[in-house]
Amino acid sequence: MFFIANGGFFLIVIRQNIYLENSMIKKKYHLNAKEVNYLTKKRNYFSKGMFSFFYIPQYSNNLFHQCSFHVTIKISKEAVRRNFIRRVIMKYLEEQKLIFQAFQEKYFKFFININKYSLEKIQQLIEKKDKPWIKDYLIKEFQISFISFQNFLCKK
Repeated sequence: MFFIANGGFFLIVIRQNIYLENSMIKKKYHLNAKEVNYLTKKRNYFSKGMFSFFYIPQYSNNLFHQCSFHVTIKISKEAVRRNFIRRVIMKYLEEQKLIFQAFQEKYFKFFININKYSLEKIQQLIEKKDKPWIKDYLIKEFQISFISFQNFLCKK
């Protein structure tokens, strides 16, 4: 709840919480900066639709995936919009328990980012500012990309 002074009158504004609650995955499931740099230099790369993935096999003693997600500043200069996109994707990974599902008994470290060819499409999408629709669209696109990524890794 916010109080806003407007010409001597106080207006009460109730803020709708469209953001996702508890969208934090535990720290051990995240990649640190050194690992992300290694993944991008190693160049094991897969791209499908809006999203691209850099990946390497996980250590044999870790029976879970580790991932991180990056939204470039080219999409929007406002951090609120970039964080919304990141939260939607990370919340989906957490809700579907994709961090714990092995790809044919193999686990990976992967870094997800938005494909450079779909930046313009996402910029137009964000300009609409219809968050429930944006959330549904991003989840649908991510499902397509992630299933293709899983199938690609299972064939290897």
